[in-house]
Formats: sequence, C-alpha cells, structure tokens
Amino acid sequence: MNGARLLGSMVSRLVAVAAAVTVMAGPEASEAAPPRTSVPSRVGQIMLIRNALTAVNHGNLTGNYTVLRDLTSPRFRQQHKASDLAATFARIRGLQLDLSPILVTEPKLTRPPSLDRYGNLTLQGFFPTQPSAVHFLLCFSHVGGGWMIDELTVAVVPNQPASPNKTPQPKRPKR
Repeated sequence: MNGARLLGSMVSRLVAVAAAVTVMAGPEASEAAPPRTSVPSRVGQIMLIRNALTAVNHGNLTGNYTVLRDLTSPRFRQQHKASDLAATFARIRGLQLDLSPILVTEPKLTRPPSLDRYGNLTLQGFFPTQPSAVHFLLCFSHVGGGWMIDELTVAVVPNQPASPNKTPQPKRPKR
C-alpha cells in the first residue's frame, strides 16, 4: 500500500490540548466478516472498550504498538504495520497522556451499541476522566469466536462545564 493511501485511511489531529486519532481497516474489511446476531452484554462491552484503549495506552507509553496491532482484525493487520500505528499515534504519544484512569472509571456510551449488516459491533462513548475525558469510537469484527478491533478513534478532550448539546465526540470515518 502506498503512503498516500495509508495516510488517507488514517486521520490524526491535534486541537488545542485535545488529541484525536482514527485508524481503520478500510471499507472492505467488514464485508468479509460473517454476521453476528447478538451484541455482547454490558460487561462484555466494557471489557472490549477497556481492552482496546489499554492497548492504545500501552503503545503510547512504550512506543511499541505490536500488541495493539495483534488485537486487530486480519484485514486491519494487512493494511497497518506496528510502525504505521506508531506514526499515527505520535501526536498523542508526544503529549505524554496516560489513559490509565479508564481502568477505574465507568464508560458512558453516547449511542446504543449496534451491529451493522456484516455483524460488526460499534461502541461509541467516553470516559469522564479528569482533567480530560477520553472519547472513543470502536468497531469490532467477529473473528474466530472473538471480537477483534477493526476501526478505532481515540480523542482526549479537556473537560468543560457540562452542556448536553456540546459534548465533543469523535467523528466516525465513512466506510
């Protein structure tokens, strides 16, 4: 895959003190997954969210994204090397943000968990951590009896006074 196409499939931005990163397997990734008929339980959802974001955090803390990459769908792994993920997350890593507070904070989902027509699971929400909230949009493919990361967006946004209509959320990339 050439560099321009790779950069086109990954979005990285820094807004003031906020940081956001999106990485996806590509539009054809979900088409290979067989449909799955049930959304995991709330406990299962929390485990998937924390597991994915902990892998991002460990990659950010160490500069080594091989474990994060190993938790992704086969198509995602075909399209992204660990070094690609390191480059994508460089801005957040440079801010030296520790996402560990997500381990002891309950995530708030901003939309109900959903399955698309291919059986891919989408979980979107945030952890109301201090001093910054950790927002996420995670898509998982069901592979070999388990859920594998197929797309991820992570945004760290400074907390502001609560306003029901002004909650910053990561934008979902188009498939």
